[in-house]
This record gives sequence, C-alpha cells and structure tokens, in this order.
Amino acid sequence: MDSSSQLKAYLMGIDTHQEPVVYMRDDCQVCRSEGFTASSRVGISTEEQAIVATLNIVYGETVPEGYAGLSNIARIIADISDHKYSDVEIACFLSVCAGGRLNIDEITSLTRAMVNCGERLSWDNVDRVFDKHCVGGLPGNRTTPLVVSIVSAAGLVMPKTSSRAITSPAGTADTMEALTTVNLDLAAIQRVVGQTGACLAWGGAINLSPADDLLIRVERALDLDGEGQLVASVLSKKIAAGSTHVVIDIPVGNTAKVRSHAEADRLSSLFSNVGAACGFLSMSATPSRRVSRFTRC
Repeated sequence: MDSSSQLKAYLMGIDTHQEPVVYMRDDCQVCRSEGFTASSRVGISTEEQAIVATLNIVYGETVPEGYAGLSNIARIIADISDHKYSDVEIACFLSVCAGGRLNIDEITSLTRAMVNCGERLSWDNVDRVFDKHCVGGLPGNRTTPLVVSIVSAAGLVMPKTSSRAITSPAGTADTMEALTTVNLDLAAIQRVVGQTGACLAWGGAINLSPADDLLIRVERALDLDGEGQLVASVLSKKIAAGSTHVVIDIPVGNTAKVRSHAEADRLSSLFSNVGAACGFLSMSATPSRRVSRFTRC
C-alpha cells in the first residue's frame, strides 16, 4: 500500500449504533488527495481485516494529525435478536456477509454471538446428545425424519430442531408440520425427549439462536444463503440444543445447493474449522456426498 494513503487508527470512543464510521481531519492529506467529502463511503483495511465506513469530517484537534478515528462497533447480532433493525438494514448486513466475505474468525464470532442471544437446552445425566443437519437443496430430500426415528429406536438422545425453508419450496420443519406439531416450546421438547429419546421441532418456536430465524426470514425474501451465515446458523442451533455429536450432510450435484466437489470441500472445511473453534472435533468426509462430523468437547 502507498504510504501516502496510510493513517494510524485512533479509537474515538463514540458509539455509532453499530454503523462503521471513520473520522478524518479537514486538513488530512489522504482525505484531500482522494477527494473525500463528508458521508463518503471509505474502505479501511489492515493486514488482518477490512471494513467500509461512513466518513465524518472533524475540525481542530479532535483527531491527532496522521490518524483516522474509528467508532466502536459491537452487539450487531444481539440487536437483531432484540428487533432493533429494520428488514432493510438486516438485508444489508446479510448481503455484505454473503459471497464468501466472512473469514473463519468472523464466522466463529457470528456463531457464538447467535448462541449467546438465546436460550440453551441442557441434558442432565446424558453423556452423548446426537444431532444432524443436511445442507439441503435436493427436492424431496427427507432423511431427517428417518434418522431421528432410527436414533430414537436405538435408545439414543436426539433433540432435533429444524428450520423452515430458505431457498427451497419447503424446509424439514415445513414438511413435518403436515404430519405432526413442530411448534414445541422448551418444556415440550424436554418432555418429548424424556419419553421417546428424540423429537423433531421447529427451532424458531423455542428461542434457540433467535437471531437466526430473523435472518432466515430476510434471506428467504432475498433468495440468499451465504456460506458464512449458513455455517453459523447450523452450528449455533446445535450448540444451543446441547448437542455433543453432530453430523453435517452436504449433498453435491447439479440440482443440489452445493454444485461441485470443490465447493463441498470448501464448505466442509468451514464447518470443520468453525466447529473446532466452537468446541467440536472434526473427523471425516465421504467421497460421493460430503459429510463433516463433529464431536463437541
């Protein structure tokens, strides 16, 4: 990078309500040479990350010479969960995150934030709690009801929560709703799992990772399912459900959501790395249908 376009970061200590804002002096050489004016959108990058912020021009000594002042940015997911953003603002957030723009650390942080803003299930005297998720995209692909039934019959514990559709005609929860009630609350899930060892419920009804369902609602309207948000969505629900062993099924094919083996390998790697960072241990993948497996420590 040209040294003439470099400035040192200076924390302003100003809460801009999660909007990235950068402050530059009116006599800043970078500001003048680039033709920046107040409210310009400015790209800011370091060796580790990059953001786009709105520029505010300041006068006097508010910002030291040779520095760019930065606002404090935090609590985006918690504020989404608390319904503090409009759909348009959430759509902007999802669009920025889509297209492979989130790195491992950002997806991990997103996952943890989504877990922390909702309820969590715990299972006393149970060493192993199983779960699975299929990335989907295949018409009529309904393995979850079969898997839940088999796990239950085997005497194992599987509190399965599923999402409504995002980019397909019907999600697992939508399909199961034609057969039985899926709007189970936390008490009902505990009761059903206590009686049968397993359940299949809509995750949005029980406040597990509640921001996820708000994001999914907007994703559905945008026909958008970014990989970073996908990984965070799946793993946050599994952690919040108290799962210890999880299988992630990634179908590959011309009519699937994941079209190539290279794309499947990348997604499998994201699940593995983020899963490990969140307390899961990566195990293996199958050649024809990519499957990532995690054991939560």
